[in-house]
Amino acid sequence: SLPHFIRRYYAQHADSIEAQHGTTRANKYLINTFEKHVLPRIDGVNDRYRLGAVPGVLIDFQGDFARLPWYGKRDLKRLAHRLADCITAEFMNYYQSQVDKHGDISFAVIYAYGRAGWVVSHLNMFAPGWRSYCEMELTDADALRSMARLESPAWWLRRLKRIHDQWREHLMIAAGYVSKKTTPYCSDPALKEWKAQKKSNLEYLNAMELEDQDTGERTSLIGKVVGSVANPAVRRHELMARMRGFENVADDLGLVGDFYTLTAPSKYHSMHNTGKRNDKWNGANPRQTQKYLCRIWARVRAAWKRAGIRAFGFRVVEPHHDETPHWHLLLFMRPEDIDQARDIFCLYARW
Repeated sequence: SLPHFIRRYYAQHADSIEAQHGTTRANKYLINTFEKHVLPRIDGVNDRYRLGAVPGVLIDFQGDFARLPWYGKRDLKRLAHRLADCITAEFMNYYQSQVDKHGDISFAVIYAYGRAGWVVSHLNMFAPGWRSYCEMELTDADALRSMARLESPAWWLRRLKRIHDQWREHLMIAAGYVSKKTTPYCSDPALKEWKAQKKSNLEYLNAMELEDQDTGERTSLIGKVVGSVANPAVRRHELMARMRGFENVADDLGLVGDFYTLTAPSKYHSMHNTGKRNDKWNGANPRQTQKYLCRIWARVRAAWKRAGIRAFGFRVVEPHHDETPHWHLLLFMRPEDIDQARDIFCLYARW
């Protein structure tokens, strides 16, 4: 079955076609458009998030993870508590068995953490400290600190919420819900949730005060936040001031500025600029596209370094209408390096 937000979107569209052109036309739309073109994209996205083979302790969670895009806040909280309890029990069982067997507490802690981390790795995520454990650099103290997070429902809730949001938005992108013709830059549910969260945060800040324990003086918390870089307007002004400062430094050093735009190939875009489906789309979400751009930029910087080209400046990320990210870069370098830097940049950007 489909998530209700996608099912409702296409059901309404089919109903509209039926009302205007009749049942036959609506059925053709569902078969020729939805079933042949849209449904395979949705299935491809779901396959990226589904769990594979899991240990016995996670069998009861497979259904929950398959339904994660459908879950609301209460469902996510219940699942977070169950996962925290499950991992805690798994850690304690293996810890106690190793203590009884060898009597070495430090070894038992690391061994039990390894078991817990291995279980977590089957949930399409990694436990805190897992890389250090795999490189045999994890101490027993670090293992206990990592387990404190794994035993916390709050930690699990944040992870589950992230997967839930990414998965749901990825489905929206696959279904064509995010485009110039529908809702550009992000889906409507994502925008509504973001606005609701901003409103909730603002209400909390308005209700809080800061108090000096020595003098008893009080001031509103919202006033401090509005005047800090947490305020987007202040952050933008600070960015512009830094850019002007960089430009002054570049002028003093005899450097020149150059502007670059880095975009992903067509296969990373779910929709064409016209708002029509892109059948070449490889199923990538914005996070995966961002990783691709980071890899290209790393190769460009490495090539510049080999060529003796040094640059500094700013990089900003913007979404296309279909939520695919692209970069804008303002870089300062020596005038004699401009042409070679452009050639290298274009060479790697076109890979």
